[in-house]
Amino acid sequence: MIPGHPPFDRLFVGAQKLVHGRVLYLMASEEAAEWLRREDIKKGFIDHYRTPIRVRGQGYRVICEYIPVSFDPNTSTAAVEIVNKLPAGAILEARYLKDPSKCTMGQRTAFVLLTFRTAKQANQALKTGLIIEGKKVFGRKVCRRQGDV
Repeated sequence: MIPGHPPFDRLFVGAQKLVHGRVLYLMASEEAAEWLRREDIKKGFIDHYRTPIRVRGQGYRVICEYIPVSFDPNTSTAAVEIVNKLPAGAILEARYLKDPSKCTMGQRTAFVLLTFRTAKQANQALKTGLIIEGKKVFGRKVCRRQGDV
């Protein structure tokens, strides 16, 4: 096996053009995605295509309501995982649904979209809630298509 080349037949199964010139690459397998997540491989991909990339799994999305605005989605996910006894890396992504700079003066809570690695982890957040920034919060499922329940 040549170093730097994937140890499998296919890396991508397709690509989809998104708004603002972005491209969503559909990975052939979880192993292919893990390979692309390696820092040396990701750097080579960025250098070749001259564009930043973000590698994320499909994930299971949950909207958590009334999160204290002191929560920083860029740095606080590890703390959420520890407090709620989730494995490291269980939260793939966290972001506010509304740009925090557009919050009203004195606003204390906001809604956050959390993307979990597995359905079991997302279901834990839905069934028992999470403790975020010292507050017990509850989530709701994100519908994939209009009309889903």
